[in-house]
Amino acid sequence: VYADPPAETIRAVSGKYKAAVVTLTIVVKMSGGGSGGESEMEIPGFVIDPTGLVVTTNTAIDPMAMFAGMD
Repeated sequence: VYADPPAETIRAVSGKYKAAVVTLTIVVKMSGGGSGGESEMEIPGFVIDPTGLVVTTNTAIDPMAMFAGMD
C-alpha cells in the first residue's frame, strides 16, 4: 500500500530539484497490416548524473499504453 506524500513535501522536493526534471519525447514507429506511422509520447524524466543520465518509469515508456484507450 502506498501513501500519498503531503502536499508541502511535494512542493519542497520539486522546488529543490526542479532543474533536474526534463521532458522526454519518444517516437514510436509502427508498421504492419499494410500501413505504418509514427506517434510521439512526452514523458517526464529526472536527470540523476552530471553526464546527463535520465531515469523514468517503465510504465511511462510503454508504447502499448498509447493504444490502451483506442478500443
